[in-house]
Amino acid sequence: MKTKAGVITMLFGIILTSEDVFPVLETGQVKWHDSGHDDLRKLIIYWQQYPTATGYQICHNCDINAAGERTGTGGILWPVPVGREGTCGERPCKVFKTMGLGVQTFHIRAVMSAEKYDVRFTRWSTPFMYDVQAVGPTMTLQKNKDEL
Repeated sequence: MKTKAGVITMLFGIILTSEDVFPVLETGQVKWHDSGHDDLRKLIIYWQQYPTATGYQICHNCDINAAGERTGTGGILWPVPVGREGTCGERPCKVFKTMGLGVQTFHIRAVMSAEKYDVRFTRWSTPFMYDVQAVGPTMTLQKNKDEL
């Protein structure tokens, strides 16, 4: 665990075969919602840059099986571009401007190519759960959904 400028960074990752490697989510930052509503927050999540990514996809509250495959159609899929629009400072990130309170689950994968008929992805990451409550840095909870 590292502390840098008030942000707690925890790295969780599993090294698998090259076909099974995926981006690793790192930290979360909870801020007040712009409207001032007590039941809403802004959440920013950061992850490690994936060397050959042409983009990323984040799945919020999706069902992902142990093989790293999405099952069903539940949850929300968010595309994140590589470059200025998909970074905060120099780190890949996604800003969720309106997030409800409570435990939020995310998976991420890298888009490896986006040719017209050849779109390839890494597998979905392991789940990263952020408890969106108090304003400030938030750490990932490493628990199964059933344990929460």
